[in-house]
Amino acid sequence: MTGRVRNNASGVLIDVEGNAADIEQFVREIEANPELQGTLDLIASGFFSPGRPDDAKQVIERLLSDAEPYLVLADYTAYAEAQDRVDALYALEDQWSHKAVINCLNMGYFSSDRSIREYADRIWSVKPVI
Repeated sequence: MTGRVRNNASGVLIDVEGNAADIEQFVREIEANPELQGTLDLIASGFFSPGRPDDAKQVIERLLSDAEPYLVLADYTAYAEAQDRVDALYALEDQWSHKAVINCLNMGYFSSDRSIREYADRIWSVKPVI
């Protein structure tokens, strides 16, 4: 089934694939979150692709389809809240710098050099040339 959803701010009509219950659920979730609705409206309006407004329609259709494998809209609120925390921390320069340095220092174990050495030794059983 295809349903037609109108984004409030932009007035753009979007076709949503799925059964009636799924379409109603999408509409309820979007209407319950004004920030999400505004974001979808902005995308649907072609704001990010002024020379090619139809590109935005494809993005919206994908986000609202049953075939959207990443569940982007389901995570939108959590993502927005996490981004707000990042923004707040970034404003605190000393704390941001401290966490950035600690993060970089902790990446050492996950470096590609270590991974390749480990593969060479444990899996491929080869010795370094250099």
